[in-house]
Amino acid sequence: AQYITGEQEFYGRPFEVTPAVLIPRPETELLVEAVLKYGNQLAPQPGERLTAVEIGTGSGAIAVTLVLEAKGLRMLASDISPQALDVARRNASRLGADVEFRQGNLLEPFAGLAPDMIVSNPPYIP
Repeated sequence: AQYITGEQEFYGRPFEVTPAVLIPRPETELLVEAVLKYGNQLAPQPGERLTAVEIGTGSGAIAVTLVLEAKGLRMLASDISPQALDVARRNASRLGADVEFRQGNLLEPFAGLAPDMIVSNPPYIP
């Protein structure tokens, strides 16, 4: 049904979905909550920003939500699929989230970066 309507709600926000991405699952909101809690425990020094990367962003639901919920978070997200990244960029733009998207496999797009957190919710497909 979500592919027909082209939209799925995630963390109270509407996200565009196309066949290029998997549908964000309600259970994934628990991952977002865990990352937000962990980020608060890391509490950077005044003037410092936490950096998080997401591997396999798909629609961008996790990365976009984290940026909108954790003010000041530097968020980078990657996907191997250029089509998925197009969907993620549109979602970030539409929802006003500052996320840097990079195309590539796993941690490859983040070579040389030392993030504070690495987030991933890989699909359960072969």
